[in-house]
Amino acid sequence: MYNIGITKEVYIFQRIIENLLDVVNEAESWIHLFIMTSEKNNEATVNFLREKKFFGYNEEYVTFFTQEMAPAVDYNGKIFLETKSRMATSRTETAAGFRPCSAATWLRSPRKRA
Repeated sequence: MYNIGITKEVYIFQRIIENLLDVVNEAESWIHLFIMTSEKNNEATVNFLREKKFFGYNEEYVTFFTQEMAPAVDYNGKIFLETKSRMATSRTETAAGFRPCSAATWLRSPRKRA
């Protein structure tokens, strides 16, 4: 998923997690990692990271959440269709995308493992 390597396979998530592991090792404490996905890529993202064994990161400190989607419209308010029977959607503003993270997921996850 998003191979950015030139001479070998290197993935964006791999680099992010490797950098985060440097901090974890320095701090001697796990940092909770929240990964925002969309309804279109959630399953693929979760499966990819599980297949790669989270690139060595402790799975207990990883939480996935799905960003809210809204109907896709043009500047005149006309709704776009993805298919004849399905309305096209696009991500909402970033701040709105955090709404699905209820207190149970967003706030208590790190405390539960502290």
